[in-house]
Amino acid sequence: MDLTALQAMLARDLNEPTTNNARWTAAMATAALNEVYVELATVAERFTREFTLTSVSGQRTYTLPGDVVRVQRVTYDGGLPMAFAQVRTLEIIDPSWEVAVSGTPRRYYTPDARGLMGIYPPANTNAKNLAVRAAIIPFAHTPTTPTGGILPLVTGTDVPAFPSQFHPLLVHGAVLTIATRYRLNDESEARVGAAKGDYDSLMVEFLAWAGK
Repeated sequence: MDLTALQAMLARDLNEPTTNNARWTAAMATAALNEVYVELATVAERFTREFTLTSVSGQRTYTLPGDVVRVQRVTYDGGLPMAFAQVRTLEIIDPSWEVAVSGTPRRYYTPDARGLMGIYPPANTNAKNLAVRAAIIPFAHTPTTPTGGILPLVTGTDVPAFPSQFHPLLVHGAVLTIATRYRLNDESEARVGAAKGDYDSLMVEFLAWAGK
């Protein structure tokens, strides 16, 4: 189901004559659909891509690309696996972990700041590869979309990357979003409850597909 079909289904479920009317526009509909798209991708963690960061001697944290939801695997210098560690685990292993002497990184962690990945201990060598596999969300990359990246729905022919049986989830979620933000007519308000039920029912199948 492409974006044009999703917008038409959304208008139908809200009992609106078109996707452009006095209450909301096609752009608002697209934004609502993409919000749900991102939420579902975040929950599923089924979309992944691989990329490489370059070590800097003594550097503890590295900035992740904007589409990364969760780092799933990291290898150092051509294949040395690094284990994931919670910050509290590092505190137990090494009470001075935040000022640890540089060496060969053995673990990676997620700092409090979103969009960062930390390594422990920090590398003692420049220009070594940190090969990362991460779960990702739809994201508007600039200037180019990296290999494996997923774009938001923009043009009428764009299709969500999920299996087609889950495309209606975007519509059910968008109905709830639009009904909350914009004043709709009485009949479309009455359909919100149905959309919530449809969303919850299909979400059970979606989570099973995602292995959650």
